[in-house]
Amino acid sequence: MRAGRGTALPLAALAVGVAALPLLGSVFADTVMALAGLFAIVAVGLNLLFGYAGKISFGHNAFMAMGAYASGILTTGAGLPPLGALVAGAAGTGLVAFLLGAPILRLRGHYLAMATLALGEITIIVSTRWTEVTGGLTGIPGVPDFQVLGVAFDTKTKLYYLIWAVALGGLGLRPRAPRPRRPRGGGGGPGGAGRPLPRPGLRAERGVRGGGRGALRALPELRERNLLRPAGDGRIDGDARGRRDRHPLGADRRGGAAHVGLAEPRPLRRL
Repeated sequence: MRAGRGTALPLAALAVGVAALPLLGSVFADTVMALAGLFAIVAVGLNLLFGYAGKISFGHNAFMAMGAYASGILTTGAGLPPLGALVAGAAGTGLVAFLLGAPILRLRGHYLAMATLALGEITIIVSTRWTEVTGGLTGIPGVPDFQVLGVAFDTKTKLYYLIWAVALGGLGLRPRAPRPRRPRGGGGGPGGAGRPLPRPGLRAERGVRGGGRGALRALPELRERNLLRPAGDGRIDGDARGRRDRHPLGADRRGGAAHVGLAEPRPLRRL
């Protein structure tokens, strides 16, 4: 990781504004900006995945929830100190992300988005229904104040500065030339037009479609609406040829090239 060019001045201005905000004495502003700092930390990881690697993810809320619940359970149930619980929760969440990312990141386009969406929806359902462990909608009570080297962050102002210190430490950094790999399960793109989908990728596609439908089952407003059936990958605006030729891979057989073309809507059957 290295600092990006042209980011020093904006980051310095942001740091000055963040440092001066608590001087206004507004508890509401401190609370809102503390939450903004938390989401900024999450956005740095999302930018690494989406901005540099080009992978669409709608499941970052799942990993954020896993880390939060793990640290809360370890402090209240196992009696670990807050810093140790935070490290253990982050490490456990990273391990889960590694195990889940091994098959999910082999997908691309619409299928990857559906898989991460299903992961986020499943996490929401588990965290709200498994009340014996997560506390349901009320959360985990009795979580102690965060401490580092004997310093307790027991006020909103202290937590505000801690959160933004971590957030500003990750902003403005960029990885050194990540090398993209050719994804599995794709049917288009340069050099890949007209190639059949590998068998493992075909099985993954079916699994992701099932997971996406399961995630949408809890949304009653989508049951009677139409969904767009993806027909390939490669363009964002779609293509009429993709709508005419509904090849399983979205390829235009006459032209020999794959297009994103979104096929005509099909009614979503009751799940």
